[in-house]
Amino acid sequence: MDVVRNEVRQLGGSVDIQSVRGQGVRFTLRLPQTLAVTQAVFVQIGETTFAVPVASVSGIGRLSRERFEAADSSYRYSGEDYPLYDLGTLVGLAPARADGQDQVPLLLVRAGDLRAAVAIDQVSTVPPSPAMAAWW
Repeated sequence: MDVVRNEVRQLGGSVDIQSVRGQGVRFTLRLPQTLAVTQAVFVQIGETTFAVPVASVSGIGRLSRERFEAADSSYRYSGEDYPLYDLGTLVGLAPARADGQDQVPLLLVRAGDLRAAVAIDQVSTVPPSPAMAAWW
């Protein structure tokens, strides 16, 4: 962790570590905004928010729960098949629930020739923190 802290400090940022016994650890990295400004789509799994660079996003889709749960499912978008994944499962969190929704929201992402339709709970419509409100 010292290596990360030193690198972040050299960039003019800071690292904050908060630990709650029996609950886990939260790492907050703060970097100067002048390093890079990348537009992002904010998505949620449970209480966790992720920022995905807009350049990697092909679109947003929706799929019925039954079709999403089928083992051999994929999502067709703009004439291309996107294999289905669950963001929660990919990052070690609970699977996407999309509570109260008839369909599962999908973030359609692309990196080169690789494509994926990633199930999420929702696309965020509010900034993840008050500090981000000015950019929202």
